[in-house]
Amino acid sequence: MPGGHEQAERQPQQGTTTTSERDLGLDPALGQGGDAATGQSSELQDPQVEFVDVFASFQLGAGVVLSSSTSRELRTTWGTTITLKASRESLQIFPSSPILIDAMWPAQNMEFYGLTVDFASGAISVDVSLVSGLGEGFLDYSENARSEIGALVAQGIAGTPMGAGGYDPFTDANLAGTLAAIQANFEALPGGGGESELDAGDLQNVAGGATLRMLAPFQQTSGDKGVRVPGGSQFTVRAQGSGSVADITAARDDQGRAEAVNLRNVQITDGEFQLFKGGETLAIIRSVSIDAGGNVQIGQFDLVGSAQSAAGAESLLRLLGAAAQLASRGVPGQAALHMASNSPDLDAEIVEGFARSEIDAGLTRAVHRLLAGNPYAIPGLDLRRIFDGG
Repeated sequence: MPGGHEQAERQPQQGTTTTSERDLGLDPALGQGGDAATGQSSELQDPQVEFVDVFASFQLGAGVVLSSSTSRELRTTWGTTITLKASRESLQIFPSSPILIDAMWPAQNMEFYGLTVDFASGAISVDVSLVSGLGEGFLDYSENARSEIGALVAQGIAGTPMGAGGYDPFTDANLAGTLAAIQANFEALPGGGGESELDAGDLQNVAGGATLRMLAPFQQTSGDKGVRVPGGSQFTVRAQGSGSVADITAARDDQGRAEAVNLRNVQITDGEFQLFKGGETLAIIRSVSIDAGGNVQIGQFDLVGSAQSAAGAESLLRLLGAAAQLASRGVPGQAALHMASNSPDLDAEIVEGFARSEIDAGLTRAVHRLLAGNPYAIPGLDLRRIFDGG
């Protein structure tokens, strides 16, 4: 095998990927009683919300051999997160950093960036690129690699609902059965794929999530203050665990698998949570996190309206104050103003600090209510567990 492989300049493509599998502890049977996922599952208790996509991921360390044969070795070069994500349109599988296909010289080495199964047409596209450099080989076998990987996936989904045109995982009345059939297909494949050093214990820090769309506005109020989420807006919920696939597959039942995930935190990103007071919107919260004790903390947010004006006034006062200090030290007026404008200390702190305290109180109640109303927004995981210390 060629050595001294260097990272290709190309960056991994950002993709989207799968329904969660039982082996990842994200049981496709959404209900505690084992009811299968549907377009609007009964476990999505609040009809204001619908699925846009669902995903699951796990982490692999550097140098893990995924498959090895006499002609090539498939391995991680760096630590990477493998994500599987499913929408109504497609299934995607992609690594956070490319996986090396170390080919027998003189074949040129390649990198695998991911694959997509289009549900409407059944077409499978595989993203493989050549690696250039001394010792990387010179014969182009990338089309062969795409064909082999695509054929492997096609055999895995053959004869299952996913292999038929027009498949929709959110309306599959027996999603668990579909996934079990795919797993059985892969297990029945001949060993031509090569040997693997991969063990279930290598698949660490399992996570899962979903992107949800608000079908109707959501609002949480207390007096003249509150938080609302506009109808039609979307946000992504991601639950991060610290368990491994080995821990999860060793569990005896759904409850055991949920515990094996060892839920550490929940992140809500790309949101539009509007903080209002007295009828005026003061801030839009884009991201929040919930720790294992159920404490809600805001991440990114934007001040709007009078709050934004107040922040702008505070920043202006900071700018003038900094310029005055520089001028008192002999710096000419225009130069002092220019130097002060490049200072990292101009961001409003008093206004944003006040806004953050206002947000913390109202947002915590709103997030608790939103997740409590949709405890299975991530299939197979009860998000109410995050408020009980995991």
